[in-house]
Amino acid sequence: MGATKSFTPKRWKVNGKASWVIDFTENGKRTRKKFLAKTAAEDWAKDEMRIRELYGQGWTNLDDKSRIAVVEGYIRSKDGGYTLSEALDFFEANRSLHTRLPKQTIHEAIDEFIADKRRIGLRKTSINGYNYTFGRFKDHFGPKQISSITLKQINQWLDQMRLTFQWSATSQICAITRVRVLFSWCVNNGYCRENPATRIEKPKLEYQPPGILTVDQTRELLATTQEIDSGMLTYVALGVFAGVRPQEILLLEPINLKLDRKILEITKAKTRRRRIVHLSDNCISWLRLGQGLPCESGTWRRLKKIRDKLSFKWQHDIMRHSFCSYHVAYHRNTAMTALEAGHTETILFKHYRELVSEEDAKEFWDILPVKSDQRTTLAA
Repeated sequence: MGATKSFTPKRWKVNGKASWVIDFTENGKRTRKKFLAKTAAEDWAKDEMRIRELYGQGWTNLDDKSRIAVVEGYIRSKDGGYTLSEALDFFEANRSLHTRLPKQTIHEAIDEFIADKRRIGLRKTSINGYNYTFGRFKDHFGPKQISSITLKQINQWLDQMRLTFQWSATSQICAITRVRVLFSWCVNNGYCRENPATRIEKPKLEYQPPGILTVDQTRELLATTQEIDSGMLTYVALGVFAGVRPQEILLLEPINLKLDRKILEITKAKTRRRRIVHLSDNCISWLRLGQGLPCESGTWRRLKKIRDKLSFKWQHDIMRHSFCSYHVAYHRNTAMTALEAGHTETILFKHYRELVSEEDAKEFWDILPVKSDQRTTLAA
């Protein structure tokens, strides 16, 4: 039964004391309101009827405690510059924030993250990169809950890594990217409510053209390799004259190299796309002097011995950068070089198109070994 449509004050006398009452039914329950004066009863009745006209049964069905809560909520929302409806909408959208997160330590989260990446087949080099960064992360934060880590704490960790291990801007950017991926994974798996690493500001890098070998440095590299460890000529020739990435070289098998057709088939690439590299005549000549495929274990150690004997400073990916630069300068076709190197044409056009002259490119692709008195020398 609904409430009555009118509220009529009645005189009521108990023990000789007169008062005024209004009887009405609310949600099937008979209710009586008492007033000392008739005017007070009439004012209440008038206000109540007005409320019912405006809001129907919503307000009148509330008890006094609930009405007080609504009014307090209205005052708080008004002071905050939003409406009660907006507050409720926000609460509904963020209801999950009020649920308790599972207890997951940094160590547990990282171990599960690495296992998940291995399961989906992430490359070993990427796994190694994660292990390096997260090893430092574990050492710094210890057994803390992953959900408790803040943006400020991550920035403090980065500052410490920069000072303790002399992390360059590039190293910091790599670390920030990895930490962002970790916390994004934690959010998706319900271990964190938000990703604090998304708000980290990456250091700015000044553009530097990629380091490449000069023609004379290329000759020195080949001669030093032949003198110290001739078996490494396979590795060096594929890096310098075919532009194959170091990790890709280590994954090559004899079946991938087809000297009779002058091609190298790369099936295990960083981009996960099979590609064909056309081998130059000088590349083939140097490959015939090397150990062949697959490259033996200890390649990094053997390469370091060669690098230590060189008169110039070795730079990251210098062999591949040299290939791209000389290939673009010689062929004048960035699309062609992009296919050979497994790069994008945009990157090649941006970084390699003006590093080498056409004359140097011709000289580079003419570097050949020359056999004389059972010893091999470099053709000038």
